Amino acid sequence: MQPHARFRPLPWLACVALAAVSAHGLAQDHGHGHGHDHAQDHAAASVSATAAPAQRWAADANLSHGMAQVRASVEALGHAEHGHMGPGQVVVLARTMDGYIGDILATCKLDPRADAALHGVLAQLLRGTDALKQGESLPVALATMRQALEQYPRLFDDPKWHALAPSGH
Repeated sequence: MQPHARFRPLPWLACVALAAVSAHGLAQDHGHGHGHDHAQDHAAASVSATAAPAQRWAADANLSHGMAQVRASVEALGHAEHGHMGPGQVVVLARTMDGYIGDILATCKLDPRADAALHGVLAQLLRGTDALKQGESLPVALATMRQALEQYPRLFDDPKWHALAPSGH
């Protein structure tokens, strides 16, 4: 059906737009209105081993599913490191990842500090996808994304999460 097919890309584009807006506004109050300490948000958004909370935050089903999709995409990009994927395929996969990240942002319903930490991880992933879409170094972009994915299980208790395969495989 012609009219329905026209509207199909709009939710995806909205997710990508939401992801882009969220990535650029992470250091600012992003309007949750919870009346919490924004300095804590900024500290939690720092994606480093020291940013891990004493107790990891629970990952809901949407977050778990979205991060699994992102992880699978990063693992698939590992094939490009070995020349098994062309530049056009890399860009398509990066755009697909933007959609997954947009879905995560659209469905994220977390404690404000967990939300800030998640946004830090997602911003790092988006830096990697942006680099790939701009044709920048694949190894550098993948390293950025892999670092973000290494932080996720330090911050979130996701029973379905498994570690990334070593980059040489």
